[in-house]
Amino acid sequence: MKKLSPLFLSRPAFWAVLASIAFSLVLIGYESWARYAVINLTLEASLGQPLPAFDKNSPTGFEGGMRRVILPSVGADGYQWIMHTQKLLHDGGWRIRFTDQDNAPVGREIHWSHSFIWWLIGVGAVHSLMTGWPLPASVEAVSPYANTLILLLIVLTMPWVVWRKFGVVAACVFACSLSVIYLFYEIFIVGYPDHHGIAAASAMACSLFLAFAGGGWVKTPGKASPEGRVDYLAPEASARWWFIASAVSGGVSLWISAATAVPVFAGIGVAAGLCLFVMGPNDVRAVETCKPALWRVWGIAGACSSLFFYFLEYFPSHMGMRLEVNHPLYALAWLCGGELLCRFAQWRATGKAGGAQAFGVVVLCVIGLLALPTLIKLAPDRFFAVSDSFLWQLHRDHINEFKSIFRRVNDTSLEALIVILSIVPLVTVFMLRFLWLKEIGKSWKAMLAITLAPALVLTILGLFQVRWLAIADALWIAALPTWVACAVAVGSVRRFPLWQRAVVAIFFLLLLIQYPQNVVSSALDRIGKKPGIGPNEAYMMVVRDLAFFMRREAGDKEIVLLSGPTTTTWMMFFGGMKGIGTLYWENTEGLKSAAQLYAARSADEALELARKNRVTHIAIFSLDAFSSQYIRLIRGLPPGSEPTDAFAQSLLYSLAMPQWLTPMQYALPAQLKNEWIALAEVHPDQTPAEARLGFGRFYASRGNLRGARSEYEQAVALDPKLKDAHVELAGFMFLSGETMAARIHLGQGLEGRSNDEIAGACFAIAGHCQDAGRHAAAVEVLRRGIEAAPDAPSLRNLLAWILATSRDDDVRQPEEALILAATNVGFLGNPVFLNTLAAAQAATGSFVDAMDSAQRALDEARKSGEPEPVIRNFETRLKLYQSRQPMRE
Repeated sequence: MKKLSPLFLSRPAFWAVLASIAFSLVLIGYESWARYAVINLTLEASLGQPLPAFDKNSPTGFEGGMRRVILPSVGADGYQWIMHTQKLLHDGGWRIRFTDQDNAPVGREIHWSHSFIWWLIGVGAVHSLMTGWPLPASVEAVSPYANTLILLLIVLTMPWVVWRKFGVVAACVFACSLSVIYLFYEIFIVGYPDHHGIAAASAMACSLFLAFAGGGWVKTPGKASPEGRVDYLAPEASARWWFIASAVSGGVSLWISAATAVPVFAGIGVAAGLCLFVMGPNDVRAVETCKPALWRVWGIAGACSSLFFYFLEYFPSHMGMRLEVNHPLYALAWLCGGELLCRFAQWRATGKAGGAQAFGVVVLCVIGLLALPTLIKLAPDRFFAVSDSFLWQLHRDHINEFKSIFRRVNDTSLEALIVILSIVPLVTVFMLRFLWLKEIGKSWKAMLAITLAPALVLTILGLFQVRWLAIADALWIAALPTWVACAVAVGSVRRFPLWQRAVVAIFFLLLLIQYPQNVVSSALDRIGKKPGIGPNEAYMMVVRDLAFFMRREAGDKEIVLLSGPTTTTWMMFFGGMKGIGTLYWENTEGLKSAAQLYAARSADEALELARKNRVTHIAIFSLDAFSSQYIRLIRGLPPGSEPTDAFAQSLLYSLAMPQWLTPMQYALPAQLKNEWIALAEVHPDQTPAEARLGFGRFYASRGNLRGARSEYEQAVALDPKLKDAHVELAGFMFLSGETMAARIHLGQGLEGRSNDEIAGACFAIAGHCQDAGRHAAAVEVLRRGIEAAPDAPSLRNLLAWILATSRDDDVRQPEEALILAATNVGFLGNPVFLNTLAAAQAATGSFVDAMDSAQRALDEARKSGEPEPVIRNFETRLKLYQSRQPMRE
């Protein structure tokens, strides 16, 4: 029988691999288009507050330090990556180790890997060159698809490598797996800018490259594979390079996430040890030979890569004992682990254990391997911050990705649960079956075990914390082509009964059809429909709009926000503000500070804590209130308890707002009518009268006019010199027809104010009177304002409009309206002023002039991008004048 080529470099094989890559690209491309369409919709729509304009001098590239992209796939991490990247660009240099955006006012350290930050900067720089946008704004713009680009690079390159090493069938399975195994694909999807994708890909490469290297087995020099077998084993020199490539990939994984890498290394080490234990002495007559020194190479290369990335990240000024992230102790453990595997393999291959010197080396290696976990065990508070009991309980009980799969069953639909669990771990059954076949040599068993073990370890961890499942699936993607290659190489599938082969075929069919079927179903459902904004995106638009509102209200003043841990990050991102509690181990102190403020037992204690953290605003959202959870965590209460004596509970449910808080109103859109936001501004030194004034404005914004008036009256009684209270009360009296009393309060409120302040106050009162149909009162107040500021364009425009359009014959004065509008229209080139001029011309019977002015107003409104309702109003009024009818309201 003719020996098969190990490379399968034939034209049909090439097209098969290319077709598999194209399949994944089509699947990824459609999903990316659909998701990015939703992101674009949120960028094109607003809820009242306009999106921030470009500002090259701003650290974010947008006015006021605001940001605007909504990421539909994440809670908060993606926003943090963007903020860290933009801060690095603003501060200069090439690394960032500190942020003052949370844990206000102290700030906190940052220990996130710079790999993804540098990637965002690189992709953003390309976008900036192509568009001319400020680089920070470009970083934000590219962030939704930055991770997807990494996946595309993997899809376009890695299947060809698998083809050359393991053949066409393995390459096709691998190429399709990159897109159809959902939990792996999910960490690369559009809208998910995070480091998990790089961490998973590097872990996958670490395992797969060891399989390429034969798991420590190489070709025996001078020996050929039996006829009919495909020879996948590399010569020793080539295997050494694959071991080094695996170590470098593992070093990248360790650099990005030590928590991710360590279980992978543990699985590889255990599998290698077991394989070496059962292998027995080397047979020089066999085709395959174990090379123990390869594991030493792996340990040395891994230690070097770990140290390189550590120094790249921390040298020279941030080198400390932080064992939550990559550290030289990890390099030491890797070096010692590789040496132990090498010496164990030498003993099994030769049967010789060595002398006392060898025993001493082994002891030293065991000490080096155990140094890291020993330090963590002996002094967790000092060396391993994530072991903090408050932080650990918070993650375990209240963050979804830290919940067990058993707890998620009750919260997840059956269809979603099938996608989350996947059927990929079932490959364990097939791989274990292969491990018992005598026809499969030691090298294949080593390759199968080394790819199977870390995948199993991460899957088992995923049963207890679902955050491990995505990494587990990445490792299964490495195991699948190894198993397929083994089946093809040995021809062992033909040795199985027909029913077992049918099970294998069904397995692959289910593996390849599960997620694509969902995508096709979704695509068919979208036919003829425009992309829509879902409830999650709608809620995020509310958060963004509120952040814009607060930022613009505050101007250049610093905002420090107290909110739920997730919405704190959202508001920090959109509003360019600072926060306290965010869900990161580096911010443990900030989380505790926020919890202490929530759990304060009195308003005075809460005020003291608010002053300590310089809190300026409180915004607690119903979807992320986190009040009971914070209080239970900081007080050490059992789950399910509902404390009622805490500041947050009284604020949210008893509406017992202390004097030092001023409530603010923000109207939620109709589709979120069942949600709420508790919003207040902190004024530690305000007087009782000022507090009553704030409550009055709050009630007025909610339409509670009786409650508002009562608060204003109390404010005036408490402090007769509080001018704002007199003005607000005067407005309500004008509305209720108490003209004489209103004039008195208005006079007291305007006394001693600047002309601009008088104009602003009069405009606000007149606007309320106009809305209520109190045109006579509105005209009186406007004339008072014009006395102070004769050229104020807004006052003149509103007075002209009322005089031209009022249904009250005693109020309407078209000739005066025309004079006011004609002399006012030049200000600002505002289409609203042209619209008023048209109304005044129509009121005097000059309909031809009115039509001309109305058309100009419509053109200007379209040119300046006015909202669609404004455009429709202008169109309606133009049609009214074309029918020779004046405007009346």
